[in-house]
Amino acid sequence: MGIFPPSVLPFVAVSKEVAVGAAAAAALTAGENVVGAAAAAAGSLGESITLGAALGCAGALVAVGAIGVAAYAIADRSRAVKATKAVQSEKEKIEERWRAGIQPIVTPNLIEQEMAKRRVQYQEGFFHFAVTGTAGSGKSSLINAFRGLRNRETAAAATGVTETTLTLQRYPDPDPQQPVVWYDLPGAGTLDVPDWQYFNTQGLYIFDCIIVLFDSRFTATDIAILRNSARFNIPAYIVRSKADQQIRNTMREMGYDSDDENGDPGLRDRLYQVARQQFVEETRGNVRSNLRRANLPDKRVYIISNNALLSVIKEETPRRAIDEVELRRDIVNQALARRGIVGTRV
Repeated sequence: MGIFPPSVLPFVAVSKEVAVGAAAAAALTAGENVVGAAAAAAGSLGESITLGAALGCAGALVAVGAIGVAAYAIADRSRAVKATKAVQSEKEKIEERWRAGIQPIVTPNLIEQEMAKRRVQYQEGFFHFAVTGTAGSGKSSLINAFRGLRNRETAAAATGVTETTLTLQRYPDPDPQQPVVWYDLPGAGTLDVPDWQYFNTQGLYIFDCIIVLFDSRFTATDIAILRNSARFNIPAYIVRSKADQQIRNTMREMGYDSDDENGDPGLRDRLYQVARQQFVEETRGNVRSNLRRANLPDKRVYIISNNALLSVIKEETPRRAIDEVELRRDIVNQALARRGIVGTRV
């Protein structure tokens, strides 16, 4: 029971074995990993591997990686010092452009990718799915539903409206047959990191998909994540959860009293259909407006409720579904396609 239906689990299991074997073979062939090379490079410079973080500007990280590679090959200390000065000069130019409002395009190098994988405890052969969003948007509840759990069940992610963590939280699927790890990322505004640096700082480029969970509007961080996801060719899904709560609120505004035991069931059903259509149309229109203002192409928004999603994950028929079935289907199909797993689709 999990995001991967039973029909595709055999394909996923084979892919996991192949991926782990390939990673081990690559490590043996290389004789050393990227982090080891980085450490050697830093040692030749007499500097720490955390030099990139100390520079304080994401745009300089690419250049820092270049120092590591160059210094590893250059034994002459004086030449390494010259290279350091050149990077410092480039860093100052980047910061000057940053102050002028020109946000640099930053591509992580192999060292940074390896460090990001270690930070999230990346497992070869597993799928790594990240969920982002503001505090109170329902990230933990969504992750629980995808893992086939209700809130407060054993092994469920803690829920609440207050953002209590400044680091990502890692949640393996409780079903050992599901090679999936979910990540709850710190929400926008909880870190002292510029919005345009958030994607690289959190290492989002190593994930298999990113779910952008939003409430009523996009934050600058959401926009940056969507833009960078497209640049790194990582599937990103815009999701609006708590649909059932929003529809009930709209019904109350229309005069429906859920406490009236003698209420007309037919009236309740009619109001539900009207409220649902209104909420769906408003949400889709809101997303189109947000994307247009950010100069981003139109993109589907998945409107869901966690209870309906949980039913889908448990292979049950949800009572009132909107986009839950399609969200699961699209995440699974794109994840399989990115791994080159062919011959099966949800």
